[in-house]
Amino acid sequence: MAQILGRINSHWDDERIYQETKKILSAVLQHITYNELLPMILAPGYMTTFGLRSRQRGYNDVYNTRVDPSALLSATSAAMRFPHSNILNHQSLLDRNFTNYKHIATFELFDRPNFILKDNGRDSNYYARWLTSHPMGKSDNFVASAVRQFLFLDDEFHSFDLVSLNIQRGRDNALPSYNQWRKFCGLKPAIHFGKGSGGLIDILPNIRSAFRKVYRHVDDIELFPAGLSEVPVRGGILGPTFSCIVALQHRNLKYGDRFWYERPNIRIGFTLREFR
Repeated sequence: MAQILGRINSHWDDERIYQETKKILSAVLQHITYNELLPMILAPGYMTTFGLRSRQRGYNDVYNTRVDPSALLSATSAAMRFPHSNILNHQSLLDRNFTNYKHIATFELFDRPNFILKDNGRDSNYYARWLTSHPMGKSDNFVASAVRQFLFLDDEFHSFDLVSLNIQRGRDNALPSYNQWRKFCGLKPAIHFGKGSGGLIDILPNIRSAFRKVYRHVDDIELFPAGLSEVPVRGGILGPTFSCIVALQHRNLKYGDRFWYERPNIRIGFTLREFR
């Protein structure tokens, strides 16, 4: 893209070419994230309530100097780690006919990116075919053994447990509890482990009984395991608490971004003609 812009605008210096290229690529990533990725994760109601959709035409000056675009620890350390439940135990390389060329256990690929360079580098194409055609794992409270029992397995068969790491990370970062986030998001906090009024109404039944055995009080329940165990809201793949956190994080990233691509500022954005 930089080369094309340089050819079209021969009077631009290297700095101008770099900045214009960066601006375009940033806009592309923002548009994809908010109009293709987030609608696959969040229910339509969350997309609307938090103002996450881009306009189909024209500018949209959403920038607010009072919005802090910093990353929320509860998003980075818990809610945005929900894709850990999507990880599969096996991955594949697909040939041009999209049939299995090679089947590989996921744990065998950790810290070994050189596998895609085999066959004179053609395995990168085979792997890309699998990544773009194979369905992702289901978003639920189950996490594959590849990252629970075989994460960075060493020669003595010792490994990490990704779920345990996530829970410990939440403790190290002093994340608010599940109930605290329920209150913040306008959801009813639990006062007991049951399913009725005042209970863990959004948590899967088998998990409610497991939490009762692990935690002394519902206020002790941690964000990551609880958020991962919520029943998804209609039209989304996350429960209400994680949906709230993910939506809030991306709202802050959008409304707190002085360089948001829809802003009507030609110096940092685009002309209406360029939008088309």
